[in-house]
Amino acid sequence: MAANRVKIGSGIARAAYPALGSNGDLTGDGLADLWAVAADGKAVAFRGTAAGIDASPVTGG
Repeated sequence: MAANRVKIGSGIARAAYPALGSNGDLTGDGLADLWAVAADGKAVAFRGTAAGIDASPVTGG
């Protein structure tokens, strides 16, 4: 399976974000984003960019 994987970003540690997925564009900018559940149980999003994924999590207000 490794041959079919495409690296879209880095800096998102599995221990810090044990659940990670995507439902497409979460922010409305036309680029796919990622959602994650942090180790503390909080939901966060990672914005997609033209270069990949921004590893700075975005949390709700």
